[in-house]
Amino acid sequence: MDEFAFGSSTESSAFHRTNNPWDTERVPGGSSGGSAAAVAAGEVALSLGSDTGGSIRQPASLCGVVGFKPTYGAVSRYGVVAFGSSLDQVGPFGRTVEDVALAMNALTGAGHDPYDCTSQDCAVDFTEHLNDSIEGKRVGIIPAFMEAEGLTPEVKAAVQRAAQELQNQAPSWSRSTCRTWTPPSLPTTSSARPRRSPTWPASMAFATVIRRRVAPTCPTRARCRAPTALAPRPSAVRCSAPTC
Repeated sequence: MDEFAFGSSTESSAFHRTNNPWDTERVPGGSSGGSAAAVAAGEVALSLGSDTGGSIRQPASLCGVVGFKPTYGAVSRYGVVAFGSSLDQVGPFGRTVEDVALAMNALTGAGHDPYDCTSQDCAVDFTEHLNDSIEGKRVGIIPAFMEAEGLTPEVKAAVQRAAQELQNQAPSWSRSTCRTWTPPSLPTTSSARPRRSPTWPASMAFATVIRRRVAPTCPTRARCRAPTALAPRPSAVRCSAPTC
């Protein structure tokens, strides 16, 4: 995967880049691209990835496999380094929807994980509705994405074919019915607010005063800082705690 999950191509791995098994000159997506590529190459039947903003779904799409981002809390995140805590989820990759459903049954079968306070009991059989009709379901396609700059014709055509296939499976669907609501749109970075608020300098000054007031004045309340990688050897480190 991409180092620290910062990436969408698995080219920044701590070990080496991962190639797309369908075309080794192309990337598998990311950041969980290695998991998707392993399933696509037939090396494993199932694998796991972590998804914050698409790190399971995007490589699954690029590698032609099934990737699933579960509902928040359904799968324990114990052992996962947080990227965006309220958005991080662990989910499976598989060759088929049924494989992924069976994997989800295994991942959620133990219920609440005491080592992850955000995990919940998920008493669901994910294979229960595999053969249900899609009649009556809604599928949303964001128009802005279909006209986005950089979208290649073959990708656009693939999405349109998938939409047509879904419509063929539900004859009662019609384009007029699917367009009865206002087309959704997503905000851009131009509408984002600055992270630093106007009160930041005053807040920092207040915090500085508080730290000075609560600073330890006795060695029994003070702790030495642990030596860093560039610090002298532990035997040469001396405690600089203030005296009473």
